[in-house]
Amino acid sequence: IFPGVSCMFYCGFCGRNQNAKYDSSVIDDGINRINNMISECEKDTKISISGGLEPLTNPKLGKIIKKGSDLSFKLPLITNGYSLTENYIKKNPEIWLLDSLRVSLYGHDEESYKNITRLEKSYKIVKKNMINFLKSRNTINRNLKVGFNFIILPENYKNLKDVLSLIREINSEVDNGDGINFLTL
Repeated sequence: IFPGVSCMFYCGFCGRNQNAKYDSSVIDDGINRINNMISECEKDTKISISGGLEPLTNPKLGKIIKKGSDLSFKLPLITNGYSLTENYIKKNPEIWLLDSLRVSLYGHDEESYKNITRLEKSYKIVKKNMINFLKSRNTINRNLKVGFNFIILPENYKNLKDVLSLIREINSEVDNGDGINFLTL
Protein backbone atom coordinates (compact mmCIF):
# COMPACT_ATOMS: atom_id res chain seq x y z
CA ILE A 1 0.00 0.00 0.00
CA PHE A 2 1.46 3.35 -1.04
CA PRO A 3 -0.58 6.07 0.74
CA GLY A 4 1.94 8.93 0.59
CA VAL A 5 0.80 12.25 -0.83
CA SER A 6 4.22 13.91 -1.17
CA CYS A 7 7.86 13.56 -0.17
CA MET A 8 10.19 16.05 1.43
CA PHE A 9 13.35 14.49 -0.02
CA TYR A 10 14.77 14.91 -3.52
CA CYS A 11 16.85 11.75 -3.74
CA GLY A 12 18.78 11.38 -6.97
CA PHE A 13 18.10 7.64 -7.14
CA CYS A 14 14.32 8.05 -6.95
CA GLY A 15 12.54 7.62 -10.26
CA ARG A 16 9.46 9.56 -9.22
CA ASN A 17 8.51 13.00 -10.40
CA GLN A 18 10.34 15.12 -7.81
CA ASN A 19 7.48 17.63 -7.76
CA ALA A 20 4.77 15.00 -7.31
CA LYS A 21 2.15 15.88 -4.72
CA TYR A 22 -1.45 14.74 -4.52
CA ASP A 23 -4.12 17.29 -3.75
CA SER A 24 -5.47 16.86 -0.22
CA SER A 25 -9.00 16.61 -1.63
CA VAL A 26 -8.31 13.00 -2.76
CA ILE A 27 -7.12 11.75 0.65
CA ASP A 28 -10.49 10.70 2.08
CA ASP A 29 -11.47 8.81 -1.07
CA GLY A 30 -8.05 7.14 -1.16
CA ILE A 31 -8.29 6.05 2.48
CA ASN A 32 -11.78 4.64 1.91
CA ARG A 33 -10.62 2.67 -1.14
CA ILE A 34 -7.58 1.29 0.68
CA ASN A 35 -9.65 0.32 3.72
CA ASN A 36 -12.20 -1.40 1.48
CA MET A 37 -9.38 -3.38 -0.17
CA ILE A 38 -7.99 -4.37 3.24
CA SER A 39 -11.47 -5.49 4.33
CA GLU A 40 -11.70 -7.76 1.29
CA CYS A 41 -8.27 -9.39 1.76
CA GLU A 42 -7.93 -13.02 2.77
CA LYS A 43 -6.65 -13.42 6.33
CA ASP A 44 -3.29 -14.83 5.14
CA THR A 45 -2.63 -11.84 2.85
CA LYS A 46 0.60 -9.96 3.53
CA ILE A 47 0.10 -6.20 3.59
CA SER A 48 2.87 -3.63 3.85
CA ILE A 49 2.66 0.16 3.97
CA SER A 50 5.45 1.78 2.02
CA GLY A 51 6.21 4.60 -0.34
CA GLY A 52 7.39 6.09 -3.51
CA LEU A 53 5.97 9.12 -1.84
CA GLU A 54 6.53 9.23 1.91
CA PRO A 55 3.65 7.41 3.73
CA LEU A 56 3.85 9.67 6.79
CA THR A 57 2.79 12.62 4.59
CA ASN A 58 -0.73 11.19 4.53
CA PRO A 59 -2.50 12.88 7.45
CA LYS A 60 -4.96 9.98 7.70
CA LEU A 61 -2.45 7.13 7.62
CA GLY A 62 -3.68 6.09 11.07
CA LYS A 63 -7.04 5.06 9.59
CA ILE A 64 -5.29 2.49 7.39
CA ILE A 65 -3.22 1.19 10.30
CA LYS A 66 -6.32 0.96 12.50
CA LYS A 67 -8.32 -0.90 9.85
CA GLY A 68 -5.51 -3.42 9.33
CA SER A 69 -5.03 -3.86 13.06
CA ASP A 70 -8.78 -4.31 13.66
CA LEU A 71 -8.72 -7.11 11.05
CA SER A 72 -5.68 -8.74 12.74
CA PHE A 73 -3.15 -7.97 10.00
CA LYS A 74 0.46 -7.54 11.14
CA LEU A 75 1.30 -4.32 9.37
CA PRO A 76 4.84 -3.14 8.70
CA LEU A 77 5.46 0.49 7.78
CA ILE A 78 8.47 1.56 5.71
CA THR A 79 9.28 5.26 6.01
CA ASN A 80 12.15 7.70 5.71
CA GLY A 81 11.50 8.72 9.34
CA TYR A 82 11.73 12.46 8.68
CA SER A 83 8.14 13.20 9.77
CA LEU A 84 8.17 10.76 12.69
CA THR A 85 8.16 13.61 15.21
CA GLU A 86 6.62 13.60 18.66
CA ASN A 87 3.88 15.90 17.35
CA TYR A 88 3.12 13.54 14.42
CA ILE A 89 2.86 10.60 16.82
CA LYS A 90 0.47 12.52 19.11
CA LYS A 91 -1.78 13.20 16.12
CA ASN A 92 -1.46 9.61 14.85
CA PRO A 93 -1.39 7.30 17.87
CA GLU A 94 -2.42 4.37 15.65
CA ILE A 95 1.28 4.11 14.77
CA TRP A 96 1.62 2.05 17.97
CA LEU A 97 -0.60 -0.63 16.41
CA LEU A 98 2.03 -1.48 13.78
CA ASP A 99 3.89 -4.79 13.84
CA SER A 100 7.10 -3.16 12.67
CA LEU A 101 8.54 0.16 11.59
CA ARG A 102 11.47 0.17 9.17
CA VAL A 103 13.29 3.38 8.41
CA SER A 104 15.22 3.64 5.15
CA LEU A 105 18.66 5.07 5.86
CA TYR A 106 20.02 7.39 3.19
CA GLY A 107 23.42 7.72 4.76
CA HIS A 108 25.38 7.38 7.98
CA ASP A 109 26.22 11.01 8.80
CA GLU A 110 25.18 14.57 7.97
CA GLU A 111 27.15 14.81 4.74
CA SER A 112 26.05 11.48 3.28
CA TYR A 113 22.41 12.15 4.16
CA LYS A 114 22.51 15.62 2.60
CA ASN A 115 24.14 14.25 -0.56
CA ILE A 116 21.22 11.85 -1.06
CA THR A 117 18.19 13.74 0.32
CA ARG A 118 19.37 17.23 -0.61
CA LEU A 119 18.08 18.52 2.72
CA GLU A 120 20.54 20.13 5.11
CA LYS A 121 19.22 18.81 8.43
CA SER A 122 17.75 15.48 7.30
CA TYR A 123 20.28 13.34 9.20
CA LYS A 124 19.87 15.18 12.49
CA ILE A 125 16.09 15.16 12.24
CA VAL A 126 15.80 11.44 11.41
CA LYS A 127 18.28 10.52 14.15
CA LYS A 128 16.46 12.61 16.76
CA ASN A 129 13.09 11.23 15.65
CA MET A 130 14.35 7.66 15.99
CA ILE A 131 15.71 8.19 19.50
CA ASN A 132 12.46 9.78 20.66
CA PHE A 133 10.34 7.14 18.92
CA LEU A 134 12.29 4.28 20.50
CA LYS A 135 11.97 5.80 23.97
CA SER A 136 8.21 6.15 23.51
CA ARG A 137 7.94 2.68 22.00
CA ASN A 138 9.56 1.19 25.09
CA THR A 139 6.82 2.75 27.21
CA ILE A 140 3.80 2.27 24.94
CA ASN A 141 4.35 -0.91 22.88
CA ARG A 142 7.56 -2.89 23.43
CA ASN A 143 6.36 -5.46 20.87
CA LEU A 144 6.66 -2.98 18.00
CA LYS A 145 9.83 -3.96 16.15
CA VAL A 146 11.91 -1.02 14.88
CA GLY A 147 14.75 -1.24 12.41
CA PHE A 148 16.73 0.33 9.63
CA ASN A 149 17.13 -0.56 5.99
CA PHE A 150 20.41 0.29 4.26
CA ILE A 151 21.05 -0.45 0.61
CA ILE A 152 24.61 -1.52 -0.06
CA LEU A 153 26.08 -0.25 -3.32
CA PRO A 154 29.64 -0.41 -4.68
CA GLU A 155 30.13 3.25 -3.73
CA ASN A 156 28.93 2.90 -0.11
CA TYR A 157 29.77 -0.62 1.09
CA LYS A 158 32.68 0.74 3.13
CA ASN A 159 30.16 2.78 5.14
CA LEU A 160 28.50 -0.26 6.69
CA LYS A 161 30.70 0.10 9.79
CA ASP A 162 29.47 3.69 10.10
CA VAL A 163 25.86 2.51 9.88
CA LEU A 164 26.55 0.07 12.72
CA SER A 165 28.12 2.93 14.69
CA LEU A 166 25.02 5.04 14.10
CA ILE A 167 22.84 2.23 15.47
CA ARG A 168 25.12 1.88 18.50
CA GLU A 169 24.95 5.65 19.06
CA ILE A 170 21.14 5.73 18.81
CA ASN A 171 20.80 2.71 21.10
CA SER A 172 23.05 4.36 23.68
CA GLU A 173 20.61 7.30 23.81
CA VAL A 174 17.64 5.02 24.47
CA ASP A 175 17.92 4.70 28.24
CA ASN A 176 14.63 2.93 28.98
CA GLY A 177 14.93 -0.37 27.11
CA ASP A 178 15.56 -1.72 23.65
CA GLY A 179 16.89 0.33 20.80
CA ILE A 180 16.99 -0.66 17.15
CA ASN A 181 15.81 -4.28 16.79
CA PHE A 182 17.05 -5.08 13.30
CA LEU A 183 19.01 -3.95 10.26
CA THR A 184 18.11 -5.09 6.75
CA LEU A 185 20.76 -4.78 4.10
